[in-house]
Amino acid sequence: MAEYNGSQIVVLEGLEAVRKRPGMYIGSTGSKGLHHLVWEILDNGIDEHLAGYCSEINITLQKDGGITIVDHGRGVPVDIHPTKKIPTARVVYTILHAGGKFGNSVYKVSGGLHGVGASVVNALSSHMIVEIKRGGNVYRDEYKDGGHPVTKLVDGLLPVVGACKKSDTGTKVTFYPDPTIFETVEFKAETICKRLKEIAFLNRGLTITFTDEKTGDTRTYYEEHGIKSFISYINRDATPLHPEPVYISGEKGDIEVEVAFQYINDYTEQINAYCNRINVVDGGTLVTGFKTALTRVLNSYARELGFLKEKDDNYDGKDVRNGLVAIVSIKHPDPQFEGQTKTKLGNTDAKVAVDEVFAAEVTRWFDKNVEVLRTILENTCEVYIVEGDSAGGTVKTARNRKTQAVLPLRGKIINVEKATLEKILQNNEIKSMIAAFGCGIGDEFDINKLRYDKIIILTDADVDGGHISTLLLTFFYRFMPELIMEGKVYRGLPPLYKVEYEKTGRRKEKLSAYLMNDFELEKLRKELEHGGRILNVQRYKGLGEMDANQLWETTLDPEHRVLAQITIGDSVEADETTQLLMGSAVPPRREFIMQEARYATLDLQA
Repeated sequence: MAEYNGSQIVVLEGLEAVRKRPGMYIGSTGSKGLHHLVWEILDNGIDEHLAGYCSEINITLQKDGGITIVDHGRGVPVDIHPTKKIPTARVVYTILHAGGKFGNSVYKVSGGLHGVGASVVNALSSHMIVEIKRGGNVYRDEYKDGGHPVTKLVDGLLPVVGACKKSDTGTKVTFYPDPTIFETVEFKAETICKRLKEIAFLNRGLTITFTDEKTGDTRTYYEEHGIKSFISYINRDATPLHPEPVYISGEKGDIEVEVAFQYINDYTEQINAYCNRINVVDGGTLVTGFKTALTRVLNSYARELGFLKEKDDNYDGKDVRNGLVAIVSIKHPDPQFEGQTKTKLGNTDAKVAVDEVFAAEVTRWFDKNVEVLRTILENTCEVYIVEGDSAGGTVKTARNRKTQAVLPLRGKIINVEKATLEKILQNNEIKSMIAAFGCGIGDEFDINKLRYDKIIILTDADVDGGHISTLLLTFFYRFMPELIMEGKVYRGLPPLYKVEYEKTGRRKEKLSAYLMNDFELEKLRKELEHGGRILNVQRYKGLGEMDANQLWETTLDPEHRVLAQITIGDSVEADETTQLLMGSAVPPRREFIMQEARYATLDLQA
């Protein structure tokens, strides 16, 4: 056995540890880790902005592969450090865990609290140049091969290489990543610019200018309205449910809280979290506090406004976050991140602060903006119109009771194209729909009073089901056209078949699939000709033939269902076609059917 004693214990001094295990400090040595170097130096300038001393940062991507970051803050101190007996700037760039961010005398809040950012960048660079403007002088220090100083000190101080106005202060850092450490040393302009835009949103009043010397491209980022504008930018291609993002801010103790959010016509959620302007991608306690408060507040309003009855369970968190896009940003004097890459926040006081501030302030906001509140609560709700009690019973069993209502039609809706208004309003099915929707009819229609975000027609995939759907759409088009115009009406598309089949190859594999129509079934048959066979085909004659689990996973689950939104391309043509097909005149309809019959398909299955 080899001898094991003190000689086998290796001690890595100074920045050697960083070069030996770079992943511990920047996450990886790939492109993500490479760009993390930029964020570390950039964070120092942002900290100066947060402290109130910097309103401008300039970044230049150089032709020779280096990158220069200039902040117009106070400039890193250049005096002799009291314990290290070398210039303080050299301490900052060569010694781990050295910086002005461990106490609150220099920075009340800061993104870089480990004191390793600048020195880590130096350790992982083949060349770094630092220029500092303070007190009317320009000082310079230079490092090579992983942070080794090459500048000779003058009487123990950094050499003065120029003069400037005393009011002209700041720090300029130029560095070249070490190609022996990184998989790539090529910075991507788009990656940097995307981050800069995000930083501008999070730092109102900060101007950031980016220049790419390789292309000559220059971009400037400045955002006056902060994270509220950030939400609008994120949702620029989405359909918002309310026109303006909601912005909330407040303080609890030393913690400042900002939240901006907006709901869009979607079932996903997106919550972006920031602590001291650092994106904590894995969230943590600040996100937990936000979610808890949002769920509690919306459930309270849902009961107050009648969306939830006394016997109903509360909405769960996922329900109230359908379509939510939010940014939660806090300033914390002593954040506890997980790792140098700061992906998750662990402070319990952050959870309490966000919860209390958001709940109190958003309640005040909702009290003044009840219509927006109603719109948000309605986004959690949709109604399925189904034919008969049998299908209705299955859908009621399968649905999510908190977000999906069911309106069974116990008889055929009247053809409104052939009936008088008096007769139409006496029809029980029409009366049920008008009462359920809550938005009135005809001249009294008000879409703002609609109780549901989606009205989904769900009928059997047969002739009767198609006829019922047509009657419903005719009613909506004639008496509630805004429902269609505003994109509120959908058709649910249940599968026609469940197929069990076998694939052959290296090993046999039994599979099953839901298919929407005969085309998909025929396509599967052809695919299996090259290795496999169909074992069983189940054709659903109606929704009632599916059990609750099958109906949920194929037709009701928002993550997997197929919905067809009803739209009107040409209102004049739609009016003429509706009158032609649903009106009383038989000859024109017969002629239309004869002309279009060649495009029809015949389903002869029982």
